[in-house]
Amino acid sequence: MAKYIIDKHESTFISFRSDSDHLMIQILEEGLFRITMSKTDRFILRDEPMIINSKPAGIKWDLTESNNEHIISTSKLRVVLDKNGAIRYTTAGNELLTREPEKNGRVLRPIDIVRVKYEPDALLEEIQGVDGMRTRAKGMPYNDRKGYQTRLSFVFQENEAIFGLGQHEEGILDYRGQHQFLYQHNLKVACPVFMSSRGWGIFYNSCSAMTFHDDLMGSYISSDADEEMDFFFMYGPEFDDMIGYIRKLTGDAVMLPKWAFGYVQSKERYSTQDELLEIAREYRERNIPLDIIVQDWQTWEEGFWGQKSVDKKRYPDLAGCIDELHKLDVKIMFSIWPHMQGNGANQQEFLKKGLLLGNRSTYNAFSEEARKVYWKQVNDELFSKGVDAWWCDCTEPFEADWYGTEPMIPEDRFQLNVSEFKAYLDPAMINAYSIMHSRGIWEGQRGVTDKKRVINLTRSGYPGQQRYGTIVWNGDPSATWEILRRSIPDGLNFCLSGQPYWNFDVGAFFSGSWEHWFSRGEYEDGCNDPEYRELYLRWLQVGIFLPMLRSHGTCTPREVWRFGEKGEYIYDAIVDAINFRMILLPYIYSIMGDTALNKGTPLRMLAFDYRYDPVAIRLKDQFMLGRGLMVCPVLEPGAVSRDVYLPNGSDWFDFYTGEKFNCSQTISVDAPLNKVPLFVPAGTIIPTGPVRQHAFDLPGAETVLLVFPGKDGSFVLYEDEGDGYGYECGEFIKRTITWNDSAQKLKIAACVGTYPGMQETAMFIARLPDGREKEIRLAYDQEAELSF
Repeated sequence: MAKYIIDKHESTFISFRSDSDHLMIQILEEGLFRITMSKTDRFILRDEPMIINSKPAGIKWDLTESNNEHIISTSKLRVVLDKNGAIRYTTAGNELLTREPEKNGRVLRPIDIVRVKYEPDALLEEIQGVDGMRTRAKGMPYNDRKGYQTRLSFVFQENEAIFGLGQHEEGILDYRGQHQFLYQHNLKVACPVFMSSRGWGIFYNSCSAMTFHDDLMGSYISSDADEEMDFFFMYGPEFDDMIGYIRKLTGDAVMLPKWAFGYVQSKERYSTQDELLEIAREYRERNIPLDIIVQDWQTWEEGFWGQKSVDKKRYPDLAGCIDELHKLDVKIMFSIWPHMQGNGANQQEFLKKGLLLGNRSTYNAFSEEARKVYWKQVNDELFSKGVDAWWCDCTEPFEADWYGTEPMIPEDRFQLNVSEFKAYLDPAMINAYSIMHSRGIWEGQRGVTDKKRVINLTRSGYPGQQRYGTIVWNGDPSATWEILRRSIPDGLNFCLSGQPYWNFDVGAFFSGSWEHWFSRGEYEDGCNDPEYRELYLRWLQVGIFLPMLRSHGTCTPREVWRFGEKGEYIYDAIVDAINFRMILLPYIYSIMGDTALNKGTPLRMLAFDYRYDPVAIRLKDQFMLGRGLMVCPVLEPGAVSRDVYLPNGSDWFDFYTGEKFNCSQTISVDAPLNKVPLFVPAGTIIPTGPVRQHAFDLPGAETVLLVFPGKDGSFVLYEDEGDGYGYECGEFIKRTITWNDSAQKLKIAACVGTYPGMQETAMFIARLPDGREKEIRLAYDQEAELSF
């Protein structure tokens, strides 16, 4: 067997060679190594589109050598390369994290990377699907270059759990004993990241189709078309530490505007500007909070699919309509598509400049010029008219199986859909369309103004996309209790990719059943069906605790009054849920500030905070919003109670009653239709506010600090202008609030920082679960200590 010998030894990396390949190990951080394998003596080390900062931090590391091993070590991590080629990873104290098998742990299989060439007059086939008009073309395959299929194998340990890989459809939380196909699809968001409950993770630097296996086929992650094997090994050991490494590599998540965290009303679809205004006014008249109304697709003139200009018959004065919405303190999100049909002006511009893909319909988001043209069209027709936010729909953008009455088996779906992507995109880049599309929207809007933060609600994602103001949603699911249950672990795993903003269609997209395999909602009468009303309410109660709360779907309307009238149980429960979201706004906005400034993750599987609790880490139906709220939604029809597990680590409080419970136990709790069980760990401080009609309502309103004693604790209250990019220049304030449990004292520190228009004083009410409370008004530069 060929032995690995040292080829180069520099200050930030070491490379090895054998008779068959070359291996480079870069030391980026104490717990972050980049490992690259090539069949040549040249390493490509491709960064973008995912990676924007792979510069080593210049840390101290050591190389030692024995007869059989090369050992690269930092103060946190040791990478041990057996001279026969196998790698194992240990802590600095030599505790095994994971290892490769003794043979064939890293495999590069030579392939021809095949592209497809299209003649200008290639025959086109137009297909009308459920989610839009699509065009297909026939081209000529050709061998573009040599490449490799890669495979990286592991020997996992007993009782080890594996999380991540993006958002898929099956509701899998722990991928031990499972397999997954990583490609983009309406109901799938592939992300080449996974983390272990033992505190290590892999970020695989590939944009091709991939697979993950931990079954009889082996334990490995593989890529379909690359020019070398390139991956990052991370040791946290906490998940927050590894998210920090991913954000170091791919970019920080940006701060979304405050109005993004209010209530968002949508449906498929509002058809006129009068309907948009009617809905917004109804919310204001009923005193139900509303921050954003969404204009879904087909705003264009009939026959010109994807055109950015609107149909003047239905939207005679779009700018005037938006101005009226703004007077109501309602923002508008507008649907835009990467596809164009009908030879409208937008499509013709792309055709003339040669900026469409081979189907002559989808714009080439990998082209900088194409991205600029796309944004110019969006800006001329929509952004300049006052549109506030974007719904970048269908950003996969190819789906070959979104048809038919029965689903294909997973292996066939994988091959069919991946082949459709490869027909138009470089096989090494098929998972990256959405990130490039998002980049164009971000750079375009930032080039126009820094006064309005970018929001891009998009159906696909990839690591790095968080730096472009994106919120990913889980596609078009059907209304069943099982799909609601599955969506929670799907979203939790997605957030391990470093992309923190995820949500779903409250109530599911398809409430009823159509003839297609993917549209199997169980409620033909929609909002008139009492059973659907219950499901919708429980879906909404999960949505309260997601980064964006958004109702949307087809088949049935979704406005609150479609589910009853004031005084009726379901109507009142829906309003209460939306009101509760607004009450939590100070807490939510602060943890979003932590997300942007400190690489935080707001939507957290329990493994983030309770990694050593073997029960907690495998729970699919409990999660954290920030570090302070454990959400335990009701996911069964007719249920008015549920079991809740209280993880090890601290005592727990019932959020509503203040009752205290010991940890490491399962309890039964009441959960009537108007309540979602919430528990809070001891030592938590949760800031709350009044019910607002929108995010900027009631400026200067008092903040209630809910203090849950039993341990010392702290919380950093964050505030800024709520929009614009002044926060990037330090225009924000932080006020640290600290609870000393032994002294029973709450300290409210003076604000650090300023921002334009900030309140000079703030009113605080500090409240303990037993009812004790203290009230104080502070100037922004004052501090106080409250004794209980």
